[in-house]
Amino acid sequence: MRLFVTGIGTEVGKTIIAAILTEALEADYWKPIQAGDLHHSDTDRVKALVTNNRSIFYKEAFCLQVLRVFFYINMRILNSLSITTIFVVSIDFYNN
Repeated sequence: MRLFVTGIGTEVGKTIIAAILTEALEADYWKPIQAGDLHHSDTDRVKALVTNNRSIFYKEAFCLQVLRVFFYINMRILNSLSITTIFVVSIDFYNN
């Protein structure tokens, strides 16, 4: 059996649900992409919550450190429509 836990947004309970499933099923855990806090990853959180000795915790394949960088776009088309766009992007891509 393979399960994939997903949810829209942060702090919606994905990590807790993953820990509950990992514990209850004595399953292995792998989060392929970690974004945000690289020093206290979701894998670390799940590992701390799981008490069985059978689960294996795999290292993330990719870690994304999220930095807020604002780009102010001032293009002629947008100006003619009196629209200002601000993009928030993630940069600094780390491959483990």
